[in-house]
Amino acid sequence: MLAAADVDRADHLVHEFLTGRDRLFQDRIRHGRIVDGHGDLLCDDIFCLPDGPRVLDCLEFDDRLRFVDGLDDIAFLAMDLEHLGAPSLARLLVDRYTDYAADPAPGSLWHHYLAYRAYVRVKVACLRHRQGDPDAAAQARSLAALAGEHLRAGRVRLILIGGLPGSGKSTVAASTADLLSAVLISSDVTRQAAAAGEGVLTAAAPAAYRRGRYDRPHLARTYGELLRRAELCLGAGDTVVVDASFTQAGYRAAAAEVATRTHADLVPMSCQAPTAVRDDRLRRRPPGPSEATPEIAERMARDEDPWPDGIVVDTAGSIDDTMRRVRQIVGPPVGTFDHSPGPPPRAGSRSQGR
Repeated sequence: MLAAADVDRADHLVHEFLTGRDRLFQDRIRHGRIVDGHGDLLCDDIFCLPDGPRVLDCLEFDDRLRFVDGLDDIAFLAMDLEHLGAPSLARLLVDRYTDYAADPAPGSLWHHYLAYRAYVRVKVACLRHRQGDPDAAAQARSLAALAGEHLRAGRVRLILIGGLPGSGKSTVAASTADLLSAVLISSDVTRQAAAAGEGVLTAAAPAAYRRGRYDRPHLARTYGELLRRAELCLGAGDTVVVDASFTQAGYRAAAAEVATRTHADLVPMSCQAPTAVRDDRLRRRPPGPSEATPEIAERMARDEDPWPDGIVVDTAGSIDDTMRRVRQIVGPPVGTFDHSPGPPPRAGSRSQGR
């Protein structure tokens, strides 16, 4: 009734999410997000009477099924609304729950619970089909497809956006984080904060190539801090965009190890533009956390390691043209219930040190 390949794919995605999200679930328990809920809330259980709604059929016979994460409980009803053809109502329910419960859960967790609840109904439909219900097979396939869409949408990703100074990587990184409501972690801002902590005046003249705050020990500390923060966020279920040059293969390998440890999808993007375009941008760039000059960029270009698996993003054109390419790589910026590969829209990207 269900394609074996689809079931295996769902099983893989579920285990990847659960295995890498120990911190997320421990935080949910620690912050009291487990509730004595309904456990089986579907549209058929809600009756709208003249004096107000009534909710029936609570799983009062088994505490193990009824004591669940509040998100898990409400996700059952949201999933049912979506499956019945009312995604806008499902989204409204999610938005209202998030507001009233003051729940900051990442979009990946919403997707996980929606998929889980859809598969609960898949199992019920399969049992009904075995018992002779001819319509249950189609329902099982429809629910399994819905679950698969949410599992794909809920993948946690580590997105590396690298490139030489002036390549537009910081602009692309910020736009990508906004697009995906992801956490943005910037090497320039991280380096500036570290320098301030060391009592260094960041407004001084730019350091020479691989000198001062850009020497090898400082670079290693900066990338180490970037990836430490990224690992914490990935473990909490957030997709992370890291804005750094990543011109050295060793730092890219370290990022890949973080993605492996957190069972996150690694998406490496290499921003590229002609030298003349990069130099012009650097000369016209207003003061900010980056201290790169055309001369430094030229030295970096000579020392850059090949990035064979970096997905090339041509940034020579407009930001709109560039982001069309990015959307081809990461998916369209649509919401939780639009069957997309992105997380639910939140109030802008969350930035660490931005």
